[in-house]
Amino acid sequence: MKIITYEKFKSRFPVLNNQINVDEMEKNQRGFYFTMYSLYSDYLERFLIKHTRIKNIDDTLDMNPLFNCVNDEDKDFYQELSTKLKFFYIRNNLHIENLSSDESKFLMNKIINDEYEFDTETEDFIRKTYKRVIAELPLQEQEAYINYGPEVEYFYAPSNALIIGLRYDEKDRNNLIDKKIILKDYISMLENDVSSKLNLGVRVIIYDSSSIKKNEPAKLKFT
Repeated sequence: MKIITYEKFKSRFPVLNNQINVDEMEKNQRGFYFTMYSLYSDYLERFLIKHTRIKNIDDTLDMNPLFNCVNDEDKDFYQELSTKLKFFYIRNNLHIENLSSDESKFLMNKIINDEYEFDTETEDFIRKTYKRVIAELPLQEQEAYINYGPEVEYFYAPSNALIIGLRYDEKDRNNLIDKKIILKDYISMLENDVSSKLNLGVRVIIYDSSSIKKNEPAKLKFT
């Protein structure tokens, strides 16, 4: 599990339904919140790997010599949180503030007791909560199209969908047409697979160095 940092967290985009202000938190509270966020992300990634073909498709891309992984230092906030996949990652903001009091306590107790295994109880917890947590707008509101990158149509997707980022090292400009054909097939395969198995709207978006959000400079004075 990768614990997020303040600078990475502040680079999230979009920030539309944000009820959490980490700048107003005390240091210990902020650190615990970041750990909760990171742990939920880790569990959700494990849930996707268990119930969909995302890991299988990711491994297939990894074996293809046309595709290379992005260096760790070049990853954005979202891709850095993904520790079990090399090309795909969860691109949603995770609104853990939408968890109920009991659900939040479940996550807190995992951290307090240093128990991070993905057991049956944890899997049920993710299954019951992830649609609320990934939604940019409350589920009871009408779905809207939200921007998840540059201001062009390609980066708009439904507010309540699971957004999966896809990024590889774009510095290699060889075989671009072949890469585009391969990715089109795999993206269609993954979207159909996840949508049918989870009964959920899914959108896979390809990112590169020009479409991710860079870290914000550190401005916070820690107490």
